[in-house]
Amino acid sequence: MVDAVVVIDCGSEQVKAGLAGQDAPQVVFPSQVGRRRAPGTSDGVVVVGEQARAMAAGTGQVSQPLLDGKVVHWDDYIKLYRHALLPWPDAAASGGVLMVQHRDRISEQGRCRIVVARQQGAARVAVVDAAVAAAAAVGRTTALVVDIGAAGTRVSAVHRGRPVGPVARSAIGGRDITNHLLHRLTQRGYTFTGRAERGLVQVIKERLCFVALDYDDARKRAEDTSAIEETCELPDGRVASVGVERFACPDRLFRPEDWGLEVPGLPAMVQQVVDAADSGIRADLFAGVVLTGGTALLPGLSERLAKELRALSRGAPVEVVTPTEPGHRAWSGASILAAAGAVPWNL
Repeated sequence: MVDAVVVIDCGSEQVKAGLAGQDAPQVVFPSQVGRRRAPGTSDGVVVVGEQARAMAAGTGQVSQPLLDGKVVHWDDYIKLYRHALLPWPDAAASGGVLMVQHRDRISEQGRCRIVVARQQGAARVAVVDAAVAAAAAVGRTTALVVDIGAAGTRVSAVHRGRPVGPVARSAIGGRDITNHLLHRLTQRGYTFTGRAERGLVQVIKERLCFVALDYDDARKRAEDTSAIEETCELPDGRVASVGVERFACPDRLFRPEDWGLEVPGLPAMVQQVVDAADSGIRADLFAGVVLTGGTALLPGLSERLAKELRALSRGAPVEVVTPTEPGHRAWSGASILAAAGAVPWNL
């Protein structure tokens, strides 16, 4: 019998953890660490996850150890891992810990791997590339993985279960879309102050925003009719009316230059990665595009991406796969690989 392995995917917004062999993580919590001084003492109280998020609305200090995928507070980053391991100390001590990391960040996380292995009692530690894991989650060993997370977007190629070629990166992700929607709603006269109220903009984005198959056509319809205008009742009772912003804000993913942003859009990122791949696998990459990350849930995103890629594929078939629960796909793929014994143990 193979000892259970703890799988941890620590991202900029969320930490996902659970035992290998499961379809979804059993523990998901915000990637936040909070501190407050205990009443009547000089001692500080440290909390992690949901408790830290709740503290953000009060007077405590809240740290986000990862920003844009990069570790900025190492001590707090380690606290996230300790918290993730709490439910399964025996599994970590007997089976080990498998960490999910983006390939362009793996070497940076070496220090944390050693800490987990030596201080947290893990029997062994392995790291799996997030793109390889996302491809495995949909049963593919060759794929073009488009990961649109909160902090940004990554496009990378996987061939025969291994990462190949460069990683194309952009700072445009779910958080950028939310911030731009906040800006546009402020121009409409709505006011969102404080962290909690700004969170309402996230609600509006998730309920109303979509990616237009044809941006110019959608823009014309928005100008000529009120068909695109929608309202959203917020948890505080207010009603927000949203029109062209519904599709204009997500369009930054595809045409950032139209918004004065000097970063590549999704089609250009895909083109960069495919052009760098061996010519013999380019058709396979276009035929196996895997969308992952929470922002992949935007309605219309997969259809728009497929349309854009058909213009680049030179006749090669294009298939875009959007898995269920795309925000958890890398974790689920890592769970599959660990359960199958298909990971190299490093420490």
